Amino acid sequence: MLKSVLFACMLSGLAGQAIAQHSTTLDKSQVRAIAARWNDEWAKARLAVDTAAFERLLPRGYFALMDGERMDREQFIAGISAPPPGVKVTRFDARILTVSEAADGWSVLVQEKLEIARTSPEGVTARTYHLWIIRDLWKPADGTLQLASGEVVSTEGWRGGTRPPFADW
Repeated sequence: MLKSVLFACMLSGLAGQAIAQHSTTLDKSQVRAIAARWNDEWAKARLAVDTAAFERLLPRGYFALMDGERMDREQFIAGISAPPPGVKVTRFDARILTVSEAADGWSVLVQEKLEIARTSPEGVTARTYHLWIIRDLWKPADGTLQLASGEVVSTEGWRGGTRPPFADW
């Protein structure tokens, strides 16, 4: 079940790749740009279910937190790499909401909008919509800034023909 939930609804901006810039010299706008670039790549990978990109984008030591459960990098990648039959992510948009300094790096709050198409064995397709708020922690490592972890802060979903109450959905 967790595997299905992870694939269908999960995490976008929850991961991290080394960025070739010294983290000690970065300001908020630079961190925002790095995180936005990373999230653009992550969204493409999520839509394509590109396991090689997941492996490239998530550094060793990365972990995700969801509902108090900690998943290491390998568990997380496995969970989003094998969609249940008939399930496809058709929209994955990530937008940086806030960037703030943290004790050991940068905290980046990300809004993710996902649309999921579920096709039954009879060929009937139903859409569900998901809004996720993720707190990513970016840390300096080996002279670069890396996404160290992602934590699901809040989620909301709509199904049964109900669309989200947002103008841009």
